[in-house]
Amino acid sequence: MTTEDLDILYEIYSYPEITRYMEDLYEDREEEEEFTRNYIKCMYHFYGYGIWVVCLKENHRLIGRAGISNRTIDGELSLEIGYLIDVRYQNRGYATEIIDGILRFAKERLFVEEIRCAVGHGNQISVHLAEKFGFEYEFETDEFIFYKKELR
Repeated sequence: MTTEDLDILYEIYSYPEITRYMEDLYEDREEEEEFTRNYIKCMYHFYGYGIWVVCLKENHRLIGRAGISNRTIDGELSLEIGYLIDVRYQNRGYATEIIDGILRFAKERLFVEEIRCAVGHGNQISVHLAEKFGFEYEFETDEFIFYKKELR
């Protein structure tokens, strides 16, 4: 991800369906640019992973973002998988392809033994995808349902 990707990301995030279950971008573009620059500097270079842009293979059009984040879940630092696909490109199998790739990356390149995901209440599509990939229910909060997957 680069700050040059923000124009398209703001376009993607303009759809209410996108922010129904996840945090929006900063309203102030300069704040988002500063956040993105710091994110790139700290996450990618220090950890070797993060949230990447998702682009179509055939024309490199940016259609979302996905990857791995650090998140404290139930008092424990965990790796969390997350994804977002432009509403105009949903229901075409891209999320399945992306999740599969991220799980392989986590296992084969990061050598992690487990990964988690947090799904917003009511987001049945993401619940279905989590279950499809073998994530097991852990617990719920007012905001999220937490799942965990063993990668051994």
